Amino acid sequence: MDIERKKCLDRRVAREWFNSYQETITQHGITADDIWNFDETGFNIGVAKDQWIITREPKRQISGGFSTNREYATAIEAVLATGSTIAPVVILSAKILLQRWFEIVGDERIAVTETGYLNNVLALQWIQLFNKLTKDSAKGTHRLLIILFFLPPHSSHILQPLDVGVFSAYKHWHSEWVYDATISGYERITKDDFLGAISQIRQKTFKPSTIKLGFRLIGLWPINPNIVLEDLVDQVDEVEFSYNTPSPPSSIATGGSHNLSSDLSTPKTAERVKKLEERLEDKISRM
Repeated sequence: MDIERKKCLDRRVAREWFNSYQETITQHGITADDIWNFDETGFNIGVAKDQWIITREPKRQISGGFSTNREYATAIEAVLATGSTIAPVVILSAKILLQRWFEIVGDERIAVTETGYLNNVLALQWIQLFNKLTKDSAKGTHRLLIILFFLPPHSSHILQPLDVGVFSAYKHWHSEWVYDATISGYERITKDDFLGAISQIRQKTFKPSTIKLGFRLIGLWPINPNIVLEDLVDQVDEVEFSYNTPSPPSSIATGGSHNLSSDLSTPKTAERVKKLEERLEDKISRM
């Protein structure tokens, strides 16, 4: 693990960040109705994760052709601590927007770049769109003020609700859709197919319970820093003076107690999210 990534797991760094978070909420009279998390996530539109095929006839060869369209698309998503979301911006890899795309999608906005990645121009346009979509529903003391509160570098896997509770489910349901489409006869999944499915994929992903769980699992709402802090260690000083020192064996390998921070990576499957939820529910009940 590189130095900067290891620093993000330092308890003192995380505690300082949580203190600043709480001070900002108090200072500006921010309520759960005004706490948003937004980020981007990407898809290879026609590629699913590896899957097992279970059959009653083990001797029969199963031929499952899968779409291999690796065109990249980005979704910019925003979720609210109370469990709601707004329509995303979907960025496709293209040079121009096609009229038919707008007839395919639901509430989603569409943008294009040559790579399918977000750029600074689109990021600014998204902030303007976010302001337009949310300003009338803002309930805090400073109703028309957007306060940007940044995450520490390399910490989204432990401090960002979208990473912890939502994006893994997003990738899961996209993968399920690709799988279902290919076994139904799709030889190549296109941008049109992806746009036609994104509303359904999001409907399965962005459930209020899933969104609120993301905020709860990392102690952002309800505010409970101990959920994260108890499983971190004070290690910045150690990091600064141990560039050439091999990392000691993990507590798992040596049979010691299992520290949750060793598991604080973005969950990759819905099952992984469920297991993490159960472990943290147990932690919360014992606090």
